Amino acid sequence: MKNKKESKKEDKIFDYQTICNINTSKEDRKKLHIGDIWSNQIKCKLCGDTIRSMNLHHYVVCKCGSVAADGGSWYAKRIGYLDNIEEQSVLFKNR
Repeated sequence: MKNKKESKKEDKIFDYQTICNINTSKEDRKKLHIGDIWSNQIKCKLCGDTIRSMNLHHYVVCKCGSVAADGGSWYAKRIGYLDNIEEQSVLFKNR
């Protein structure tokens, strides 16, 4: 169960997928300050948790703490035991 501080922090995370879709042009994404990654997502092979970094400095860790993702639509940073990562990221179609 999340405490109030964790819940408030998650409420402030902006999910760019709410304002664009996978076919959004690079020109339109540039105006919105959105990079080339549609879904910066990984799955932990140990705990089965799927996590997605939703914006530039959104650092997320799986339930067991083995792996983490960061970078949102701008870069796909992976942290932890890389052998435990199943990559699930998807790029925008119009890069």
